[in-house]
Amino acid sequence: MTIPEQQLSELGYTPLWMEYGVLTAEILALQHEHWKTSQDIGGVEHYRYASFRNFLQNKTTLTDTECKQYAHLARIDADSFMAGAAMVDILRMPNLTEKQFMYLAEELAGYGTWTEKIITKEREKFGVGE
Repeated sequence: MTIPEQQLSELGYTPLWMEYGVLTAEILALQHEHWKTSQDIGGVEHYRYASFRNFLQNKTTLTDTECKQYAHLARIDADSFMAGAAMVDILRMPNLTEKQFMYLAEELAGYGTWTEKIITKEREKFGVGE
């Protein structure tokens, strides 16, 4: 196992994170170093959530492919609560197309009934019906 593969594994990432461009080798190395030196050996989902948020912060618009890849990473994550929070973040992104919004709302709905109010509120803000 190479060093990046080991770092990915220890922080709960899959290689798809880097393939999709949501995580860079530099950020991975920084996160891994922080994780190694911190007292908290658990909680690695916080690093993945930070990567989701960082990805969105660096975007003004998203391609359809980026939306699908982001949703895929969330769907396969071991921590469904964190993944659901990441899906709420992307659904609230400004400048989504209607197609992207509808796709992401459907994906978010798969995380459980707790998402219903959020989706309804975001639909109203976005201006689309059921």
